[in-house]
Amino acid sequence: MTGQDNGAVRRVLWAELLPWLLLIRCFRIALQVRWIIAGAAGMVLTLAGWALISWLFWSPGELGDSFHAARCPWLEAGRVVPDFYPLPADKRQAEGSSGETTPAAPPGPETRPAGQSALQGFLKEVLHWEHISAGWIVVARPFLWMFDRDIVFRDFVGLLLLGVWSLVVWTFFGGAINRGAVYELATQERLGLGRVIRFLKEKWLWYLAGPVIPLLGVLAVGVPVMVLGLFLRFSVGVVLAALFWPLALAAGFVLALLIVGLVLGWPLLWSGISAEGSDGYDAIGRAYNYTYQRPVHYLFYAVVAGVLGTLGWLLVASVVGAIVYMTYWAASWGGGLATVRELATPSAIGSVREFGAAVIRFWTQCVKLAGAGFLVSYFWTAAAGVYLLLRRDCDATELEEVYVEEEPEPLPAPTPSPGTESPAPASPPEAKPEEQE
Repeated sequence: MTGQDNGAVRRVLWAELLPWLLLIRCFRIALQVRWIIAGAAGMVLTLAGWALISWLFWSPGELGDSFHAARCPWLEAGRVVPDFYPLPADKRQAEGSSGETTPAAPPGPETRPAGQSALQGFLKEVLHWEHISAGWIVVARPFLWMFDRDIVFRDFVGLLLLGVWSLVVWTFFGGAINRGAVYELATQERLGLGRVIRFLKEKWLWYLAGPVIPLLGVLAVGVPVMVLGLFLRFSVGVVLAALFWPLALAAGFVLALLIVGLVLGWPLLWSGISAEGSDGYDAIGRAYNYTYQRPVHYLFYAVVAGVLGTLGWLLVASVVGAIVYMTYWAASWGGGLATVRELATPSAIGSVREFGAAVIRFWTQCVKLAGAGFLVSYFWTAAAGVYLLLRRDCDATELEEVYVEEEPEPLPAPTPSPGTESPAPASPPEAKPEEQE
């Protein structure tokens, strides 16, 4: 027996030894078509609302290009996947109208091959941090800009509307992705889309109000400090304000706790609603508790999720870019390189040709929207995974525990009342002998 025991190979439970391996499954879940479509639709609606609100409050370029859509939001959403055409501009300019090519200089530090330069530019744009964190930016950026010291009241109102619009959009699309992801990560079973929609019908108000409640707390603490700031406009008021300045600093400490916890923890807030099926107050408490109680764990899980997401995004963007590239490359054999590149970029090429080129770019953007949808899908999937891990660390709750709503029971079939009997089916009349003949 001893020899047999020594030779036995025991199975290693990697999920118990390294629980953060749960985050590896996020990539596969984020690739589901339904979540990519939800993410892409949310991006288009967000940019459409941003463009309209920005048009009402600011002139183009006044607030930067973050909230302005120079083109159709459908086209803007796909810009996260950079253009990668088969003929770089520097090589096209080197070709004369007669088809003769100017001899190129030997490769050196400043003269890299055109393909290498284009590939490096593609990777540089793909790995931009704003692309990787797109799911966080589309909700958090308007609210963060509200705390800029140089904005005026008009900017504050406009940014508030931008943030509210983002919350409304992602309450449904982000909440759906998050609920489906946390359920699948916990149970390893795919949640039906109908059940996801029913869950959102019950909890959409808490998804929307969850981030707003801490902001109301910020407002409640910040207003007294603002009133104290009015005294700073007068010489005597400065002396009076100085007496209460320690209280103002204490209020600033509370404001910092509320804002930092909200900025870092609001993805956990929505994940708490998705995983526990509870109200927003419980989710807010969990989000702040997990953020401040396990900051190192949170940072580690966020870094792991970010690295895995970057690798996944590089793969998705490369596939999407390759699809667009190979399509233009194959078409260039028939239409010519210069013509294909002209149609691929907006330019004045005639009304009819421009209409056809716009349709071509529209379908191309449909493919590139898949990349934008993946970015958002992965963000909310990873947020669900990080929440489950932090819940395990803080509350010792198993990863498999998740809220499961009760299925509606089918209505019982109607039963006949007692004493009533259903009549027997009448037998067909017998044929008479004359009729039989």
